[in-house]
Amino acid sequence: MIMLNYFNLFLWFMMNNSMIISISSNSIISIWMGMEMNMLTFSSMLIFNSFYYKNSSIKYFLIQSFSSMILMYFFFLISMNNNFLNLNFSLIMINFMIIMKMGLPPLFNWYLNLMNNLNWNNCLNISIIQKIIPFYLMNFMLNFNNLIINNMNLLLLMMSMMFCSINSMKQILLKMIFSYSSIIHTSWMIFILMFNETLWMIYFLTYSFISISLMMFFKMYNMNFINNFMLLKKNIFKIMFFINILTISGLPPFMGFLMKWLSASLLINKMNFFILILFTLNSLIMMFYYLRIFFNSMMFFNNMNKFNINNMNLFIKSNKYIFYINIFSIMNLLYYEMF
Repeated sequence: MIMLNYFNLFLWFMMNNSMIISISSNSIISIWMGMEMNMLTFSSMLIFNSFYYKNSSIKYFLIQSFSSMILMYFFFLISMNNNFLNLNFSLIMINFMIIMKMGLPPLFNWYLNLMNNLNWNNCLNISIIQKIIPFYLMNFMLNFNNLIINNMNLLLLMMSMMFCSINSMKQILLKMIFSYSSIIHTSWMIFILMFNETLWMIYFLTYSFISISLMMFFKMYNMNFINNFMLLKKNIFKIMFFINILTISGLPPFMGFLMKWLSASLLINKMNFFILILFTLNSLIMMFYYLRIFFNSMMFFNNMNKFNINNMNLFIKSNKYIFYINIFSIMNLLYYEMF
């Protein structure tokens, strides 16, 4: 057991190093090396954490290896041949491979299957940490400022958001709901990355905070279905669950509203009113399926007269990290005037 803990610590160290190698390099070879180290580390982590994840690890390894192989082939093709048609085709293929690595439509079935079979810790890892290097690669691609790539990305992202929004409405598994949610937020982050890198960083960090808070909560209370909030016995736990749901749904004054407000401001400044309408509709659909969880839980939210400060103290002592993240999300209201 002690050796396993040390090995996990070593894998985390290697994973962090691989990300640093990739995002601190301007060389495609160095980025590829860091990306492959990251993939091998995460695959090993899945296997050594539990033999149950062996199939998931192999699937992740094959998908990432295949996409990396195709990606590097076309990067080398670009470096050796400057023909305009070959350049555009190579950029399109590279773009598709990055989209495949991120688990976005139309190449996203592996991502949904993987998320559904992993625990909450690994879901958090694959939905946030494993997307850092592909985001860096996507930013590298967007710097080409190729009209074909930009238009293709806009079309794919719009289809991705609407498809996932509609499909998520019929889900009862929390992991599937948040898999679709991750795809939608990733699509919006790519769109924002096309216009403003600083705003992308704010969006990514904000989404990471919210996801960590929510998935830690699900892990702590072993929640996998929408109706699992019946297992929450104390009203203070239900309150913190509601705050998490309202935060990720994007209602003010919670942190999730900051992401939507800044994104909408960017679209208005860029005069992209069609995308703004799509963004608004997509946000409303997302809010619907998050609030569906909220309103279903209201059926079991009773005995409020038993709420007292002792329950609050108990929650803070046992769940400090989640508590402080939620307090931080509420305090974001004070920063709205700064933007």
